[in-house]
Amino acid sequence: LLEARADVELLQMLTEIRLRSAITVPLQARGRTLGVLTLMSAESRRRYADADLRFAEEIASWAALAIDNAQLYRQVEEALLAAQMARGQLEALARVSDQIAVSLDPDEALRQLAARVVPAFADYCITYAAAEGVVRLLGFAHRDPPKVSLVEAQGRSGRVSIDDQEGPGMVIRRGEPCVLTTLPLGLAAAEAGTLSPSDVRSGLEPRSIMTVPLNARGRTLGAIMFAATNDSGRLFDDADLKIAMELASRAALLVDNARLYAEARTAVR
Repeated sequence: LLEARADVELLQMLTEIRLRSAITVPLQARGRTLGVLTLMSAESRRRYADADLRFAEEIASWAALAIDNAQLYRQVEEALLAAQMARGQLEALARVSDQIAVSLDPDEALRQLAARVVPAFADYCITYAAAEGVVRLLGFAHRDPPKVSLVEAQGRSGRVSIDDQEGPGMVIRRGEPCVLTTLPLGLAAAEAGTLSPSDVRSGLEPRSIMTVPLNARGRTLGAIMFAATNDSGRLFDDADLKIAMELASRAALLVDNARLYAEARTAVR
């Protein structure tokens, strides 16, 4: 029977251990098969009987229950961790909104926005303002303050235009977000606006990038680029995009209010 079913390597292994008898039973719990349990008899020359099969099935039942409970416990822990992270992000979202709301200068609001979103939402951040088809880089921040200058240098190393087919320019033109969950090194460099991939490798090392538009009252006022690096190991997903869009929506409204206030002051003057 073994010669008919087993491959050559398996048959050789079973011959070497001098297999005499074996039992294989499924590990089943709550209608799912989690694995199998195999018992083998070799040196003892024991041959399994029906009583051994019932014993193996009992052991498999207890083992499957323990494995299933462990999986449920892990799922509960992961859900609690996710809930805690979500609560922390919402609290940070409220703080960021309050902090930039005091600025009456739209450009200063965007500069402050970049500084406030790190490290709660990203490892580093760049904010962009857009008006009359021109895109300007305003805010730069990094979770490691000495690297802020590197963020600015890499951001300014490539011109951003609303005609771009990718990156912040495309996001501003379309008014829609763009998420690159996992980036190869070359693409990360291009998306971060760098000229040399080696700069990314030795400096910022972005591994995930999320760019969202600042939309308010039917206009796109700019964009926020969130980047995650190898330092934190985070990868942006749909949950991160949802919170980023909420942050961008609030920020855009505050920036637009600051713009309207500045225009009103000019008109009064």
